[in-house]
Amino acid sequence: MKRLLSICVLLAGSTLFAQEKTDSLRVVTESLRTMFDTKDIPVLPSYTFQHRVHYTSFKISWKGEQNEAFDLLFNTGSGIIGMRTQREEEGRKMDMLLVFDHPALTSVSFVHSDTLNVAMRMRIPDPTKGKAPGVVNFEKTKEQRTIAGQQATKWTAEDGNELIELWVAPVAMDVAPVFKAWGKLHGQSEVTKGDFESGLVLAGSMKYKDGEKAHFTFEATEVKLDTPYTFSTEGYTVQ
Repeated sequence: MKRLLSICVLLAGSTLFAQEKTDSLRVVTESLRTMFDTKDIPVLPSYTFQHRVHYTSFKISWKGEQNEAFDLLFNTGSGIIGMRTQREEEGRKMDMLLVFDHPALTSVSFVHSDTLNVAMRMRIPDPTKGKAPGVVNFEKTKEQRTIAGQQATKWTAEDGNELIELWVAPVAMDVAPVFKAWGKLHGQSEVTKGDFESGLVLAGSMKYKDGEKAHFTFEATEVKLDTPYTFSTEGYTVQ
């Protein structure tokens, strides 16, 4: 870890000196120290979430095309969310739960397999720190459809060279912090900064204007509100 930190500082320092920013090395060094120092990130005995939405998703990345199914776990009015999924690595299945605290920009990933129970803490970078929050302006359309038993309305936006489409179902609870956290966690700033109405974001797609198809899509297949789920962290080794 110390060797990695030293390399990062040297690389960052050479770039910053070239830009003649004499005080930037101190800023970068402090940011790196903070990111790798996770001892103050709490791991609770258990986490309880009141609501759940199950999604399927498709993503095109440097790894190629990927399909994934996951649960979004959340509480009314809270920016602390859970993402539960199952993955297979080298023929071994792993159950994973990631608890993301958007206000604090920290996460704890719980990984369980036959021979492994580990909790890994991490800080989430915030490139917008100290800057005025941006807004992605959405337009409400008249298109509606039923998704996972909920009546949703289509919202659209353009952000740079990207076209965004979201399907939102209004609900009688505050879920705006939930989907701001969801967007941040998935690297979808359009969702985090979007000014669409507060509600369950049940489906969406992101497509580049010059692209042939969407590079990221998701859609809910099940909505369970007021169905508590509690995850116990007993037996997990904290790193």
